[in-house]
Amino acid sequence: PAAADGEAAGGATHDGAAPPSVREELAAVLRSPVFVLITLGYAAYIGVIIATSTFGTSFLQGLGYFDSEELASSTLGAIVATAGIVGTSAGGIMLDRARRSVKAKLGDGVEMRRSTDGADAGEGCTRRGGGGLLDAALEEDAADTEVALVQRAPLSKPEQVLLEAVELCVVMRQAFALALMAFIVFMASFLSSSAVIFLVTLGVGAALLLACTPGINVGIMLAVPEANRAFAIAINNFLMHAFGDVPSPIIVGYLKDTWAPGCSGDDDSVATSEDCRDDKAGLRLTVFFVFAWLVWSVLFFGAAWAAAQAGRRRAVLQHRALRGSGGPAGAGGTFWPLTSEDDSDSPWSGAVDGGELDTSAAAGRSGSSTPSGRAAGAGASDVAE
Repeated sequence: PAAADGEAAGGATHDGAAPPSVREELAAVLRSPVFVLITLGYAAYIGVIIATSTFGTSFLQGLGYFDSEELASSTLGAIVATAGIVGTSAGGIMLDRARRSVKAKLGDGVEMRRSTDGADAGEGCTRRGGGGLLDAALEEDAADTEVALVQRAPLSKPEQVLLEAVELCVVMRQAFALALMAFIVFMASFLSSSAVIFLVTLGVGAALLLACTPGINVGIMLAVPEANRAFAIAINNFLMHAFGDVPSPIIVGYLKDTWAPGCSGDDDSVATSEDCRDDKAGLRLTVFFVFAWLVWSVLFFGAAWAAAQAGRRRAVLQHRALRGSGGPAGAGGTFWPLTSEDDSDSPWSGAVDGGELDTSAAAGRSGSSTPSGRAAGAGASDVAE
């Protein structure tokens, strides 16, 4: 039978190389300190969520906030469900905006090359990124001057590495900030003696914590090589369960039985009994332990952010070294960031104003041009730093 798409006969890939073994993929994933730190922080975060969901009803009853188990359970469920919907949605929106901002600063570039159809066809232009007013201006100018817009060129390997390194910093900064705010709100919830304040702060803290989820998933993929990302997601899920939601209820249940023995038992009335109310101090200590465990997420996400920043600095230095040595830029050339500082001497500035396409500014920025007429800008590493 014919080999599957992307693989040759005998298990080899389309480029002739054998697929990596499980051991090789595991080594490639675990070599990334950012991946390891994100996974540990994720496990701590999941442990807090699962422990709160498992024992939240008994906490609410034992602390005297509710007498009815049904009302306590339904209230907690509504809070967690609402926090999940709001938190993950808001986290995804914030992450998309942050990543678009990064790509706008690093990847909104243009590159010119001569059309293969000759001088009569005008200048062929390849552009990456852009959008909105820039796209409209370029299309209008192309229609007026018969400039041909051709397919966008892909990013070169150094560009892609630099872009992903900066994106990873942005992703982990957001995850760290959200986890820190969630920790503070959870601590405020623990210190409150009012049922309303406890429930409101619990919901806000849960929403902030769950808003980390989109960034965590993106960070896991950006922290490892592209070929290992599917495997990294699988390993992350395994380790997250192994160190997070599996041991969490066991540990918290043991502490609850130890510190608040009056609240232990399977009878539905135990949580509202006098013995349980007498052990309120032990129950509050258990709640404090659950909420305080989130500090590990803050520490691990903060360490992952620091490690991502170190990776960004290395990517910047590598990009500058390639730029200075005139190394290969790949199909897309090097970045020409269209920031406010660079718009004035951008090679597109004349074209948008209806003038000639000026390649001198890009050639002067990069120090050279390619034989095909490309004008490669080289400001990405400066913007990334």
